[in-house]
Amino acid sequence: MKLNLSSGPIDTGDIPWEYIQGNVRNKNTGRQLPVRVAHLDGNRYQIWLSGQIYEVELASSGPKRAGADAAQSNERVVKSSMPGTILAVKVKKGEEVEAGQALIIMESMKMELTLGSPRAGKVARVLVHPGKMVELGATLLELEV
Repeated sequence: MKLNLSSGPIDTGDIPWEYIQGNVRNKNTGRQLPVRVAHLDGNRYQIWLSGQIYEVELASSGPKRAGADAAQSNERVVKSSMPGTILAVKVKKGEEVEAGQALIIMESMKMELTLGSPRAGKVARVLVHPGKMVELGATLLELEV
């Protein structure tokens, strides 16, 4: 797998780290550090590691699986990519939204995350409010079918 960092592309095979239950471990030394990963959109992620926040993009490593684009455009549920607290809900039930439009802003581990719409559509249900604490994978908002 390759990652595109601001310093340029790197091959993850060159990195002696592996992910184990919320930590990364150096395969050579055994040293472990806590890590949190948040999906931003598409192939972009934010990674919190040792108090620093990094944005990474997964580079294409070959052909996409069949139907990958269609599956993403048909998504109708927005889920929490990390445990955290809802800071703001930018839309309400019945509102028309565009693909990528900011829907919910949440905070997790001192990192502010903006969750966007997976596709254009109409908001069917908003299941959270500012101040609500949510777990990883919690359904936050649904779009109409």
